[in-house]
Amino acid sequence: MSKKRALPTTTSDEPKTPDEAENSKSEKRQKTTNPEERSVSSFMSASASASASSSVSASASTSKADGGVGVIIHWGIYSVPAFDSVESAQKRKIQNGSEWYAKRLMVLEKEKYPTSGSPETQKHHEKYYKDQPYEDFATKFTAEKWDVDEWMTLFKSINAQYVILTTKHHDGFCLWPTQTTKFNVVDATPFQENILKKFADACRQHGLKFGVYYSWSEFGKTVDRSYLDSVVIPQIDELLTYEPDIWWFDGDWTCKNLVAREVIGECLKKIKQANPQAEINDRIGHEKEREDKNWIGSECTYRVYADRTLPTVIPQVPWEHINTIGYSWGRNTQQKKFHYKTGIQLKNLMTTVHKLKGRFLINVGPDAQGCLDPFEKSSLQELAKLLSSTPPPPAENQIIKEIKGDLFQCPREASMAHCVSQCMTMGAGVALKFKSAFGHVKELLDQKTKIGGIAFLHITDEKINRHIYYLVTKEKFNYKPTFEALEQACTLLRDHAVKNGVTQLCIPQLGCGLDKLDWKQVKPMLIKLFSATPIELSIYSI
Repeated sequence: MSKKRALPTTTSDEPKTPDEAENSKSEKRQKTTNPEERSVSSFMSASASASASSSVSASASTSKADGGVGVIIHWGIYSVPAFDSVESAQKRKIQNGSEWYAKRLMVLEKEKYPTSGSPETQKHHEKYYKDQPYEDFATKFTAEKWDVDEWMTLFKSINAQYVILTTKHHDGFCLWPTQTTKFNVVDATPFQENILKKFADACRQHGLKFGVYYSWSEFGKTVDRSYLDSVVIPQIDELLTYEPDIWWFDGDWTCKNLVAREVIGECLKKIKQANPQAEINDRIGHEKEREDKNWIGSECTYRVYADRTLPTVIPQVPWEHINTIGYSWGRNTQQKKFHYKTGIQLKNLMTTVHKLKGRFLINVGPDAQGCLDPFEKSSLQELAKLLSSTPPPPAENQIIKEIKGDLFQCPREASMAHCVSQCMTMGAGVALKFKSAFGHVKELLDQKTKIGGIAFLHITDEKINRHIYYLVTKEKFNYKPTFEALEQACTLLRDHAVKNGVTQLCIPQLGCGLDKLDWKQVKPMLIKLFSATPIELSIYSI
């Protein structure tokens, strides 16, 4: 990599990013307020009981979040290179995307724990942009084909009630003419117009609530008093003049120090004073955000939790599920059609969110010219058609289909699951058939799944997008599993399947063959777990 390149570097006292924390064993032992780093499985298995510290009653959970639909737009100069390694994204724990391009350009020698996808991004940048600084992408952000009315019309077709724009992501580029930096859409791009104002005006003209996404932090900068005084406070004051209905904060994992929390608290008070009805999400650097899923405090009005996660029971507070259509939040030209959720998958996910009394926030990532990703657009158009002719929900007795026949004659597009030992021997019964059909035992072993967990293979091509799940229920092949281990693994199976848009899941009578568990006990457990999901569960037996 060229030494001439003027790329941002991290300082020794810069707070670690979520990816750094993921790789740091010492940080794993510490508590963190980073919602992106939060363990998904621990949230999924949390109980529904309200904490005594919760300031909102259960009845309030339907006030602002229940059943709504919104769209969030990740748009910035990262839309110019529009690159992230899909292979890396599929493997990483925290699925950020092309919007982290600037972070991935940071010099490796300065990064103790480089962000996932950094080598691929740096190789791409070297090939196509040589030693060009990230900031120069602003000169290619033209927005020349942007039709904001077309956007709003499409969003309304999926019954969206609110739309949110990324006014500033972690790279620091602003979509309004801020006085805090020239690194903004008016001063640094050929478009030279206030995108935020045009967006806010269009939202109101189309009868949609207007929201702003704002990152408290920026790559390569420490969130100290100087940064807060010169960047955060004046930028929040500027954004207040646009009178947003919704404030969607992010980047709070760096806001652990006392001065950051004090300043954030002051900013939130300003917002509430300016508009008592303003909606504010939970990424505000508060330690209870991680500790109590039913915490809401006095500052925020609804919970988002970690990206793409779903609760297993209805939270006691208003909440929102945010998800992407593809892998990336920003535009990523490396994604193929089969990397995107279909309209059917989006509808199923929406149904699940609404059953859990949440609202669904769907992401899109336009290109630098202002055009929506054609695959994301197609999925939204398909979703709109489905919503216009939605059939009634299935009866409870349709949650499970019991089929006499060979499991391996199930539909080719369906995902599959079965039970295995931790050693992945798979030497007999249905496990042997899975081993023969799908192989990749080393890949499964490399996932180092514990008892009560799941390993999986993701199979994709132009026509197929399926998951093959391996429920680890015992240590060795000749041991017997416990019902508790099976239930724990089935819970994780459900959570992963819902999160990844699985709509058909075919399984044997789990744990009831060679493992000798009682189907009369297993079946009610499966009905309970899958009753609030859009997954069609088919159970095969000979």
